[in-house]
Amino acid sequence: MKRSRTSEMWSYFEILDREFAKCTLCGKKLSYKSTTTNLKKHLQKSHLIVNFSSQRPSELDLGETLPVEVILGTSSVEEERAAPAPSMQQGVQSSVTLYLSKRIGVNQKRKIDGQLLQLFTKNFQPFSVVEDSGFRGFVRALNPGYELSSRKHISDVMLQAAYTAAKEKVVDKLSAAQTVCLTTDCWTSAANEGYMAVTGHFVSEDFTLQSVLLGCSQLSGAHTAPNLSATLIGTTDNFRLTDKVLLVVTDNAPNIKNAVPILRWKHFGCYAHTLNLIVQNALKHFVSIQQKVKTIVAFFKRSCKATERLLTYQENNGAGHVITGAGVDFEQLTDEEWNICSELCSLLKPFAQLSTQLSAESYPTGSQVIVLTRGLLSVCAELLKMPFNSVTKTIIEELTKGLKDRFHNVEMSKSIGVATLLDPRFKSLVFES
Repeated sequence: MKRSRTSEMWSYFEILDREFAKCTLCGKKLSYKSTTTNLKKHLQKSHLIVNFSSQRPSELDLGETLPVEVILGTSSVEEERAAPAPSMQQGVQSSVTLYLSKRIGVNQKRKIDGQLLQLFTKNFQPFSVVEDSGFRGFVRALNPGYELSSRKHISDVMLQAAYTAAKEKVVDKLSAAQTVCLTTDCWTSAANEGYMAVTGHFVSEDFTLQSVLLGCSQLSGAHTAPNLSATLIGTTDNFRLTDKVLLVVTDNAPNIKNAVPILRWKHFGCYAHTLNLIVQNALKHFVSIQQKVKTIVAFFKRSCKATERLLTYQENNGAGHVITGAGVDFEQLTDEEWNICSELCSLLKPFAQLSTQLSAESYPTGSQVIVLTRGLLSVCAELLKMPFNSVTKTIIEELTKGLKDRFHNVEMSKSIGVATLLDPRFKSLVFES
């Protein structure tokens, strides 16, 4: 026999006395006196249970009067109470599923799909997360009316649609740019796959520097200059930028340096990359000490026990000490070598600061190249006057030589020269000539 709406509603409550009942889902004590209005409102508001039996929510009578048996507490009510009440999960899930599944419209699903997609486009989660039982249960608990898409649908349909929409916005944004500068880099992944990334930079109508990632694609075949140039032209054609490219900034690898002139674009070597090459070349005079430092670091990274001993030892004896004794299989740094390491930290700090300064994305940096290069040369000249270790002085001399060799003609660059001249901070003040 089908249970009445009232009797089904009472399966969610335990009668305490003639005035109060306790919700079996949350344990809250509620007053009911002679009607079920308060109890039904509680189920609607706190547990979203608004659909008893097969009746629609609109058919519920919130002011329905309690039957005489309930008021008097007769045996028929006791029988109802004796029936096992549904668990919270069963009661809430069955009712909420029926209710909310009818409330999910096309626009609402599209909105939730958009938020789901951000797990992959912004947080780089794997597509397989939608197949995880824990994640599916979490989504179902939040909104049982929403049906998760499959990983194939997300990757093949939703992601492609999002890319198309984003690309249209980027193309429209770039259409207002008169000229565009490109930066590009190539690398090999841990899976031994080659990739190339291309980013476009331009100044908007309100003179704000804008940067847009144009592509990050896998490279097939040998990384020769013709193949790299074909990838570059394919990317710019895809965004209708080929005729707007002013110059291209790359690292100093021969293949990419030779690829850019094939397209008749102006090429600039990355300043930060060139500066890194200067430093690496100078540190060749530090290689023996550097190897000892690497061995010590590797030893403590391999052993949690040794790291714990080291931290305890340094807390008692001060930083800069390394433990010795049984189980330690590395050669200690001498006091002189410790001093050289300390001197190099001070020496290389300006190079690190300059590299960061010229790698900024929110403002143009071309006008700073001349002044900062001359500043580094001045710093090196002053450091040579200081009473450093002979190894440190040799490194300073190599750094000075590298700066002069690689940047000797920086003032002859028309692009860098004009950018510096137009910068109101510098104008013609920083030119030697």
